[in-house]
Amino acid sequence: MKRSFLVTAMLALSFTSLWGQWQKTSGPEGGYARALYTVGSTLFVGVNYGGVYRSTDGGASWVQANTGLPQSARTIEGFSSQGNTLFVETTDGIYASQDGGTTWTAVATALAHADVTEIASVGQTLFASTVVKETVQGTTSTLSECVYRSADAGVTWTAVSSKIPKSSGEHFTIFAAGTTLYAASDRAGLYRTTDNGTTWAAVNNGLTGNSLRLNITHLATDDKYLYAATRAGVYRSPNTGEPLWTAANAGMKSGVEVQTIVSAAGGTLYSATEGTGVFRSTDAGTTWTAVNKGLGNLYCRALFAAGGNLYAAVDGAGVFRVSMGTETTTGWTQINRGINSGATTYLGTSGGFVFAGTSGNGVWRSTDGGTTWVQAKGINDPPQGDKGASAYVNEISKALGKLYAATFGGIFVSTDSAATWTNASGNLSGLALAAYAVAEFNGSLMAATDGGLYASADGGAKWTLRSATLPDTVAAFDFGRLGSSLYAATAGSGVWRSTDGLVWTSFNRGLPISALKVYRFATLGGALYAATSDGIYSTNDGTQWTARNTGFGAIRLMYDILAVGSTLVATGDAGVYRSTNSGASWQTMSQGLTNTANYALAADDKYFYIGDDSHGDGVWRRPLGELTSVQSFSVSGEALPIEQFPNPFTGTTTLRFHLDKPQRVGLSVYDMLGKLITTEPARLLSAGECTFHVQLSDFPSGVYVYRLTTEGGINAGLMRLTR
Repeated sequence: MKRSFLVTAMLALSFTSLWGQWQKTSGPEGGYARALYTVGSTLFVGVNYGGVYRSTDGGASWVQANTGLPQSARTIEGFSSQGNTLFVETTDGIYASQDGGTTWTAVATALAHADVTEIASVGQTLFASTVVKETVQGTTSTLSECVYRSADAGVTWTAVSSKIPKSSGEHFTIFAAGTTLYAASDRAGLYRTTDNGTTWAAVNNGLTGNSLRLNITHLATDDKYLYAATRAGVYRSPNTGEPLWTAANAGMKSGVEVQTIVSAAGGTLYSATEGTGVFRSTDAGTTWTAVNKGLGNLYCRALFAAGGNLYAAVDGAGVFRVSMGTETTTGWTQINRGINSGATTYLGTSGGFVFAGTSGNGVWRSTDGGTTWVQAKGINDPPQGDKGASAYVNEISKALGKLYAATFGGIFVSTDSAATWTNASGNLSGLALAAYAVAEFNGSLMAATDGGLYASADGGAKWTLRSATLPDTVAAFDFGRLGSSLYAATAGSGVWRSTDGLVWTSFNRGLPISALKVYRFATLGGALYAATSDGIYSTNDGTQWTARNTGFGAIRLMYDILAVGSTLVATGDAGVYRSTNSGASWQTMSQGLTNTANYALAADDKYFYIGDDSHGDGVWRRPLGELTSVQSFSVSGEALPIEQFPNPFTGTTTLRFHLDKPQRVGLSVYDMLGKLITTEPARLLSAGECTFHVQLSDFPSGVYVYRLTTEGGINAGLMRLTR
């Protein structure tokens, strides 16, 4: 009896032993570094979602040190120590190490699941500050206080802040100066205790009158002054008696948010700021000078001085080091070797290269499938604009024979496979510098920005606004093509369509309100697919969208979609999914990933790549054949058993099969993008054992698809050519 079924090309046995799950690549390096610390000659850095890394060679190389630290505790708030015990403060409690950070053990049951921001010591007494009733990793802490005390090295804790006014979600940090303990709030200013937390007094004289001054993020002291880092700059007070705060911001941008102040040897102060980098003062904060030469971007979270060096934790760009005193001459050096926690916003392939756009660390590229990565030049070296916003890369597109990068600091172009970049923002300014996507349309460039849609006919030298027919609030994330129309994916207004790049009309028929946030497009077989805030939708005639969500489950937020051959791959908050039937149904393919929320996809002739932006977990890869059913064909009758040898092969391989009766058989071979490589016209073959010889000596290494057509149907399989 005849029946209809699909033949799936999945010849995995001849491939490597790594098949079966995603494998982490070596980069991009960097990540959201948040905290720095040293114990002896060992340097520690805490990375957002990446946990703890340590270095014993001054930051030249790093090793991850997360043994005993669960995933929920790998967003690091800070480090501290008492005696031989090293503490790490996390968004999910406190962990301690007795072996220099090799292994970690949870302590402080009373503070379990609390967002612990700082630990400080007054003599042998430990104090911990927290975020009040903060929700962490899905668990709501029941703790309502902001400061806790321990007299037994952190085993048990007692709340001591009942007299401090506080509100839910308020962030506190603490600082010890001799026998005095300060508790700093991100909302209501500074409090002081001299009796281990029994009584507290507000010490905000000079900070009132501007609520941002009361948002205190850090404290530091030297032999003359107490310094407060606030969201309205730096303030200082004589470090004796009742604090009286005065502004110490000369040389800084007005209203700058200061994250950290470090008092280094020789009376030098350093401050880390949000968006304007690092500043240095040699006159007790009276005047400040920016010292940002070589710094990856200007969002600096933490500083630490040790051994004549200053270390900086930079948002998205990892860790930097400078020898103190050479900030304006030699400048900063990026030291991220081994810190594999780059936040990846976009992935692409071109000309044998894999390139990654990152959130704060520019563009990286790999020539060996992700085994090694090198940072590109020109986008974030030196930083563009006053915040280094060009280091935040949203998309990289091929247009007009070149690569274009859309960044929060404008548009950049590369003519050497993403190795170096030059500014192509032309006359774009203001909101239009925050670019999300670039596409080629009718011989011109189109750019999607926060300031609207723009077109350039000269490669980016001059841009013209082309979105007068769109609502002013529309921000476009991506461009797609179907027929002669250009489609724009927007943040909340669904899809807009244009046939000339000038006049745009809304095209949301079939899209529910929950799916009007559209992130990416892909095309396959004459259909346009959209990854949205509520799953995948497709259209093949430009008149209506159809839901393609079977198999996703309850979580359907999708950030990216990619078509390779006849396979669709989509990724979002619930992991990676594959469809081999044009989106009619999906199967999960997240095996091996440490985080299910992923944001970027790419593929070359060997691998699929996925990037994690939310958790800063770098780029992962998986052999192409594991996800790709490149050719799935409807077949009538039984499948034809085909033996291929050898596979992989270096130039020639043989397909062997058995025919029950004489019939005409033809052969076609395609690359992974569906391009026809070679073909043998159908010819009459006798019953019995038959063979076809496939010769690909003139083609590059990679995975290819054979398609064997008989009178009974079509059979397909994968073959791998190696050199």
